[in-house]
Amino acid sequence: MNKNIPHKLLQKALQAGATDADILYAQSTSIEVSALNSKVDGFESATEEVIGLRFITGKKQAVVSTSNADEAALDKLVSQAAAMAKAMPDDAHIVLASKEDLAQNVEKLTQKLDLKDNTPAPTVEQLKEEAIAVEQAGLDVSKVSKSGGGWSSYSQSMSHLLTSSGFEGISESTSYSIGACMLAGHGQNMVREYHHESKRHKSDFSDIATIGAKAGELAVKSLGAKSVNLDEVPVIFDRKVASNLLGELASAINGSAISKGTSFLKDAMGEQIFPDNIQIIDNPHMPRGLASKAFDAEGLANSRQEIVKDGVLQTWLLDLTTASKLGLKSNAHARRGAGNLPAPGRTNFYLENGSESLEELMADIQSGFYITHLISHGANLITGDFSQGAVGFLIEDGKITSPVHEVTVAGNLKNMFKVLRPANDLAFDKGTNSPSIRIDKMVVAGK
Repeated sequence: MNKNIPHKLLQKALQAGATDADILYAQSTSIEVSALNSKVDGFESATEEVIGLRFITGKKQAVVSTSNADEAALDKLVSQAAAMAKAMPDDAHIVLASKEDLAQNVEKLTQKLDLKDNTPAPTVEQLKEEAIAVEQAGLDVSKVSKSGGGWSSYSQSMSHLLTSSGFEGISESTSYSIGACMLAGHGQNMVREYHHESKRHKSDFSDIATIGAKAGELAVKSLGAKSVNLDEVPVIFDRKVASNLLGELASAINGSAISKGTSFLKDAMGEQIFPDNIQIIDNPHMPRGLASKAFDAEGLANSRQEIVKDGVLQTWLLDLTTASKLGLKSNAHARRGAGNLPAPGRTNFYLENGSESLEELMADIQSGFYITHLISHGANLITGDFSQGAVGFLIEDGKITSPVHEVTVAGNLKNMFKVLRPANDLAFDKGTNSPSIRIDKMVVAGK
């Protein structure tokens, strides 16, 4: 990492006439090894370096980026940005962070987040051994007929944000992923299932054999799946897919959608949109969190926020621009790539546990559907209509029974949110997480 590059580029931009500017310099290295039938099936290695410049002059701005950080390339980048900004129309909502809102003690907070594993990076040979081992664990499961492969990957990344308003922050992180794909059955009746884990630190993983075996067990459990028509029945979203509903909520309360009027929740601020026992949190400061960060992409101090409290929607996800458009104050949700303007987004976004176990949640369901996979994207955020392909299991007399595939589940998110019931099985294995969720009435239709 060359810390001088952002400072050099910022100086060049200000000398070229920028009234304000910010620089995002990012580096990443990644390695992935995949195995099939106990042999290396694929190897990918990538190293990337990119530097982005947001050039602001008055009420005009432009963003440009390059992967070449030598002197001539930086000069060209500044000239290009200045010319583009000059040609842009005025934007009254270009807002920069005030100094009192900038994040402080960034280095100390970054250390507390513990996003970088400081143990030696795995070698290609180690990744190979893990990919073969996780695949073999899946193949060892009785009735698994074939492997779809195993994989192990590692990445390390750094981002350096520098602004003309006086902010400088550097964040570094590591990420590991281990998983397998297993198949069960034969011919037209073959089913495929995946299981993987992603962590910031290698020491946080389950045993590799457990990860591979889970993929195999899921495949075997899904043998004999059929399509069904259930009309309107109770539906339970397994926690791994329940997070999709939270993702729809996050999109619907994103400041960009609200400022454009393209969300079914555009008038819902301060309203009861969930039952009164529902709490939804966005927390950028979770140690080792997969979406944690010490500051937002505009250098603002971020913090844990109650998005929904006692079922009532408390806030939108805002950056400085969308906050300006809505006449509000940013709550530090800006995200940004090197070649893009800041835009609102979520961090560690989750629904808190309910009081019931998954078994208790389904105990009184005589006929229902337990969803383990959602296929494609099926929500209309303007109307809230939700219709999506799904795979899972029948619920009969309060128990999970026969596997089901090729069905569509449909409802309306606004109505679904009003009756949502969470289980108590929340786990933090992604950036957006939820316990399993029960919705009392959804249409389940087969092909």
